Amino acid sequence: MRMLGVMCVLLSLGMYPSSLFAQDSAEEELLFYELEHLLNVSNITVASNVVTAKERQPVSITTISHRQLELSGARTLSEAIMMYVPGFFLVEDQDDIIAGFRGLAPDNNSKVMLLMNGHYLNTEWFWGPPDAILNTINYEWIDHVQVIRGPGSVTLGQGALLGVINIVTKSGSASQNMAQSAITGSGGLDRLALGALETSIQTDALSSYFYLSSSRYDGQELREEGWALNKTNEGITGGTVADIGTRLKRTDNTTAFGAIESGQLKLNLLYVDQQKDLYNFYRDRNRTREVLTMLGLEHHYSFSEHITLRTRALLARDDFFLSSVMGLTAGGTRENRYGITSILNLNHLFEHHQLAIGAEYRRFEFGQENINGDNFIINVLNEATLEALPQANVQRTWGYPDEIDVLSLVVEDFYQMAPQLDIFGAFRYDQHPFWGSHLSPRLGVLYVPTDDLRLRFSWQTGFRGAAGVHYGGGYRNDGLLSGENFDQIHAAQIPIYDANGNPTGAYEPDQTETEPESMSSFELAANYKPAPNVVLDAVGFYNVIENVIDVGVIWRDPEVFPMVTIGSDVPGDWNGYWFFKNNDGKIKQYGVEASLTYTQEKYSLNLSHALVKISDAPDQQRASMYLTNDLNFKAFPENVTRLNVIATPTPQSTIAMNYLYYYQWYSPRDQAVDGNHIVNVGAIYEFTPQIDVSVNIKNLLNQDNLYPMNSNAEGPDLSDGTPALEETSFWARFRYHF
Repeated sequence: MRMLGVMCVLLSLGMYPSSLFAQDSAEEELLFYELEHLLNVSNITVASNVVTAKERQPVSITTISHRQLELSGARTLSEAIMMYVPGFFLVEDQDDIIAGFRGLAPDNNSKVMLLMNGHYLNTEWFWGPPDAILNTINYEWIDHVQVIRGPGSVTLGQGALLGVINIVTKSGSASQNMAQSAITGSGGLDRLALGALETSIQTDALSSYFYLSSSRYDGQELREEGWALNKTNEGITGGTVADIGTRLKRTDNTTAFGAIESGQLKLNLLYVDQQKDLYNFYRDRNRTREVLTMLGLEHHYSFSEHITLRTRALLARDDFFLSSVMGLTAGGTRENRYGITSILNLNHLFEHHQLAIGAEYRRFEFGQENINGDNFIINVLNEATLEALPQANVQRTWGYPDEIDVLSLVVEDFYQMAPQLDIFGAFRYDQHPFWGSHLSPRLGVLYVPTDDLRLRFSWQTGFRGAAGVHYGGGYRNDGLLSGENFDQIHAAQIPIYDANGNPTGAYEPDQTETEPESMSSFELAANYKPAPNVVLDAVGFYNVIENVIDVGVIWRDPEVFPMVTIGSDVPGDWNGYWFFKNNDGKIKQYGVEASLTYTQEKYSLNLSHALVKISDAPDQQRASMYLTNDLNFKAFPENVTRLNVIATPTPQSTIAMNYLYYYQWYSPRDQAVDGNHIVNVGAIYEFTPQIDVSVNIKNLLNQDNLYPMNSNAEGPDLSDGTPALEETSFWARFRYHF
């Protein structure tokens, strides 16, 4: 408590009027400049192929600076994003942490796109963004993050359905503004420890940045509440989820990153190895590890003042490992990814037009053996499965070897009709070997009636096809029914029973092929500056989502009907099948995201609120992927308020307070559950130009209401939340520049 009191005093000092810290006018101007520099990143590189100025973006986008990240008081990168981005919220699942956007939190993150310096990182076979990056506990190497709130498929294609996150890393080109090298050490409660070395080298011909770190966090003991107490453990240890031995947020991480620039060529190298507990999971594969190795190249070539060619190339190897908390192997697999993108920019070659024409090729090879030679998955490690472990790659294949090639074309244009008026449009064409072709359009207008007011109206779209394993097959003995066997269901003669358990004489029907899920999004946005230090931002949106990709199940009581094979697929050891399907009917939703930013010489304040509501949804969407039986958003709060304050009371110190309040949320069984007031605080003090120290406190108020959880595969029972919000925690960091 003494530590908390000291931090509260520091924070309150940072909020006092500027007269408390007497400064001459020159120093005040310097502080104001530094605060602006800490919070603002002028260029946006992910939402458009032709414009980078933040005031001309065709979509809703939020940028989070490095200083905001390190003062966020967040354990992971995704938690830090949630503290700052209206419309973004993390939802717990039984074996995932879901990045939700604008009310929609799917079963995994495959409907959200993750980029690094514009390079595509998503897996195709199942999970989407690499969890080792999205939920990394180590983000010192990140310069800033750009988050598109809403669909981004017009420029980025499949997977950018709900939102896009682009990580922009530190680079050697900024080394003239920082020390050549730095060493960092961090420590905190529950055996948090981090050590990192970063260095930058700049010459006339080359600039570079390198980062290497190792970190661990033992996590907190799960409170015996909610899901953790009520859900029975189906694994070998018995008891409940709280008895298994997993710990909240326990993570080990090793990250190595390099950025090299020479002329118009940029090279990125990334290696990340992260292992963490699946603390909500109720079976034995409750620890996961991911090892991602990536090489990214980018080249710019100028043909003339008006014509440039930008090309990106990617090579990535993604290894996955599953084990029990006791260390027993429970599976693994690998996906290889390759891609090349070329964008030709014609900048005012035609009067008043900024035009881009591009093509992209992506290749995914999944169902490969990981570095341990594994490609299987086991949920429960009992005597029988352990004895059969040498044959697991045959009997319990996680993903069958397969390849997917995706070809894409994109065209985008910004036309300046008048000095105050821009009209923009774009479309992207994607060709997929299984679901065929898809066209993603965008159309909108930017209008600046005065110097202090900007308006945007836009319509854009997003989409996501079924995960690659749906087409390739896999999860053998876990019961995945692959798309190629959808037309073999009826022939398997699986009887249908009435409510009294009597056969009706009918058989389970065939399933139609799964179509890509799509969203049409209409936005009206305004940016108004009523005073030099006040900015009002607001965006209203209306979305229509159709062909929602959900999970269907075919199950029978094994004592009544032992499940049979369907085509080439075998039933899961739970006597059933699960599969990807489309839900009938459209979900219509609307919402508002508004923020007020006030900046003075020594502090900046941002107050925001996000509201999202269901406008209309058919009965077929009840108890579906996104909605409860009463057609509420499942596990996603409708109202979220944020307050972010950052202050520089002296040139040597920076203090921040980040507050998030979600009012209530609906569990899968339609229970309204109270939210939490989450308060994180942080401070940095520079003792000398070479030495600075920072402290962070997470969940200062020690809020402990059950956290939003969506237990998709287990139905509505038992899931009125999970004790996944960490108790008050503290860590400190020491950094030495040399």
